[in-house]
Amino acid sequence: MKKLFMFLVVTGLAAFGTSCSSDDSSGDTGTGGKTREKQLVLSADKDKAVVGETVTFKTTVEGKVQTDVDIYVDGTKVANPFKTTKRGNYKVVAKKAGYMNSAEFDLTVRDQGEPENTKLILSVNTDKIKIGKSVTFTVMNAGKVVTDAEITLNGVKVNNPWTATASGTFTFVAKKAKYDNSNEVTVVVDEPQNPNNYYLYKNEKVYLEQAIFVYDGAQDFQGSVIDGYNLVLVKMDEETGKIIENRVLGLVAFKRTDKNTQVYPSNGAITIAAYGGFEFIKNRNVINETVSQTTSINLSGMTLVDAAKGVKVAEKGKIVFDFGLEKTTEKITGSFEGKITVYTEKQAGRSTNSVNKKSLATIQLKK
Repeated sequence: MKKLFMFLVVTGLAAFGTSCSSDDSSGDTGTGGKTREKQLVLSADKDKAVVGETVTFKTTVEGKVQTDVDIYVDGTKVANPFKTTKRGNYKVVAKKAGYMNSAEFDLTVRDQGEPENTKLILSVNTDKIKIGKSVTFTVMNAGKVVTDAEITLNGVKVNNPWTATASGTFTFVAKKAKYDNSNEVTVVVDEPQNPNNYYLYKNEKVYLEQAIFVYDGAQDFQGSVIDGYNLVLVKMDEETGKIIENRVLGLVAFKRTDKNTQVYPSNGAITIAAYGGFEFIKNRNVINETVSQTTSINLSGMTLVDAAKGVKVAEKGKIVFDFGLEKTTEKITGSFEGKITVYTEKQAGRSTNSVNKKSLATIQLKK
């Protein structure tokens, strides 16, 4: 009987110990008898708020609401409910002794009148161009075009479209008040086809790709006869081959040694035909400048060979020019090296087809 009593006492103590252990709600017993802390789960009545609004947080463990929980916003303990005071993106964590901290809760606070979606999306029509070409940027937000955002390069506002004046890799960002800065967009700028063929205007190079002389006819001049040619230095649109991007255009004259024999462009200084005038186009826009008599144009390497009927070519010609401009100290200077085409017959309608078969473009000459 005594043995039976002792067995009942030991059994009762074991049951009592087990009952006490199961009442600990902050953790459970894992391998090796160690207690594992239970993790807090944090939620809120909103994850996006406007400055001045309050956010109420709720913390649970296995679905049961916990009290005496501390709320931390970016590492600083705050009251719950939490009143927002400043725009920004915040990380919120719940903490309680004996429990694992909650996972981070993301809270976004925006200013009054600020759109809920503040991310700007920047794109560009092409990400690779040559010097002298332009790109156009588009800024979007929530599926709609943003027309008044600034496009910046190294933090400095640039024009849209943006024209490349140097080679390299350039990274752009769109900015607007009350919006987050956009993603970065990179544009790679290569050297033009002929980087030495250009004219310089107000410290900016305007690139050229073709040089052409087009016969304009002969006329008497100071007891002699001169042959006039339209000098055309031009760059066409690379994609269409038709639109004139850059151009130098004007009438020049060569004096005949024999009144009855036509002469062609040759080495030496060119005489400017005063009645012809000159026109300059830069990135499809006409430059409103008038050439002065201080202008000089010189030719070299003008060894002409027949290329077709009425067409002669100097394969390694060179044109160096320095245009004086009236009413300003500015000049337009530059050069062209390479193939120079001479149309030796007057063209109907004062126009000519480019010898460059790639473009097959009609270059309309100034009348």
